Amino acid sequence: MSVLLLGGLYWGGIHPLCERVKLAKQWLSNEKILLTWVSEKAAEIEGLRATAGNRRQLSSLPLNQAVTTSVKRYNLEIVRLQPQQEELQVWLKPMPFNTLLSWLDFLEVTHGVQVKFIDLGKTDTEGVVDVKRLQLGGY
Repeated sequence: MSVLLLGGLYWGGIHPLCERVKLAKQWLSNEKILLTWVSEKAAEIEGLRATAGNRRQLSSLPLNQAVTTSVKRYNLEIVRLQPQQEELQVWLKPMPFNTLLSWLDFLEVTHGVQVKFIDLGKTDTEGVVDVKRLQLGGY
């Protein structure tokens, strides 16, 4: 009877607990392996981002040339240009807002030009804006 009681206690309580401990240890081991893999991949991604950012090729054109040559591409008309130290103030004739955004994006991506200040006015034509003043500069 005591053998049955000891056997029941072992197979009913101790053995299942031992199995759960083994499973928990295996799960912990798998999680550690996963953490190591994720950490390595994160470091690899950060390294790739850093090198990709450094490889970005920007035009070597001066700011005023980048602006004057690119307006032709977008059929924009410059009213006035005024250099100010490392920046350039630009006044343009009214244009579609989407064209303005495309042009500014092109300047940023291709030439590294940033918008420092912009003053837009509303026109009578829907979707068309009046660029009262636009101040551009490099990074």
